[in-house]
Amino acid sequence: MNTTAYASAHIDGELDCESLKVGVLATPEKTPVAFFLVIAGVQKHPVWAIGSLATYVYSYSQAARKAGQNFIEVNVTANLVSGNRMTCTVASKINWHTSSKIRTQAETTSAAMGGNNHGHSRSAQWPFQESMKIPVTDRLNEP
Repeated sequence: MNTTAYASAHIDGELDCESLKVGVLATPEKTPVAFFLVIAGVQKHPVWAIGSLATYVYSYSQAARKAGQNFIEVNVTANLVSGNRMTCTVASKINWHTSSKIRTQAETTSAAMGGNNHGHSRSAQWPFQESMKIPVTDRLNEP
């Protein structure tokens, strides 16, 4: 009998705003994507966000940096996407623990880029068009 196993993760830590890289997925839809690190204790966890969640990650990171902060406290719920020898963490939900000033600025920026609470984002509003690929691969040396 074949069954499908699903794996998830929960990370409590700080989003490292300086680690943020943004672009679009290398697909015909050009879906917004963001890559960032979440620091939990001494560990740095690489995390990906897709669609409107990518716009939120970008918006909160920019708002924090404008306020002189390089980190934002977060709780990340994610799915683990695996190849034969590598697993990537893809965020499905992020709870932000920050000031109302940063929250307001981030929500305004995200809305202007077309992000919404239903997981959709209009890629035409996403200002970053560099093609990115989530590196789920069987070879460890591929980017």
